Amino acid sequence: MVAVILLAVGMFGISGPSAQAQSSRCKIALVLALDVSGSVNWKEFRLQSNGTADAFEDADVLQLLSYYQGGVMVTLMQWADSGYQEVSVGWTEIKLPEDAQEFADSVRKISRGPTALTATGTALHFAENLFATAPVACDRQIIDVSTDGRSNRGVDLPQAANTVSADGTIINALVIYGEDLELESYLRTNLVRGAGAFSHAIVSYSDYPVAIKRKLLRELQPTISMLSP
Repeated sequence: MVAVILLAVGMFGISGPSAQAQSSRCKIALVLALDVSGSVNWKEFRLQSNGTADAFEDADVLQLLSYYQGGVMVTLMQWADSGYQEVSVGWTEIKLPEDAQEFADSVRKISRGPTALTATGTALHFAENLFATAPVACDRQIIDVSTDGRSNRGVDLPQAANTVSADGTIINALVIYGEDLELESYLRTNLVRGAGAFSHAIVSYSDYPVAIKRKLLRELQPTISMLSP
């Protein structure tokens, strides 16, 4: 997978002036949305947050991020029931390795929010509203939802997903199975939306650090991010 991604970067890197001009703009605004509902214990929360931080320090991810001359905007939020959505790390513009390191350091310092039920649709609307607060506008908007359960509170999930994706926003899912072996199928049907959108499933939170790296490499690759919305 990494070799394919880096080959794509190389191919786009030798393209003509129009591609050069495109890459000088912000291409991607990414909202990382972490589920901290009652099914997620403290250890699992730390596997999410530290795994995310590790991914932004990874050499393959940094090489891919360096392709975008205009940078990538990233923010991280926590969510649980309909009464809890919170920005934990504000919008960070990543152009250089030190920018990614700053983001990673901030993610490692976050505190876990209150546990409760799971309002995935409400979280989507909150994430969508974050794009309007970004310091710069980007060509692509992606919401990266990590969750281990089905929505059981708040607004209707498929309706929220349809509304949020109507403007071209991509919604991807990192699915932690746990005991629900049908969870990925449920989220593919009710949550995942947009051009090139996908889900990535893992068995447990111990697999999260590797999974979030792979997910970022797929979300950020030029063959996806340079598609027209």
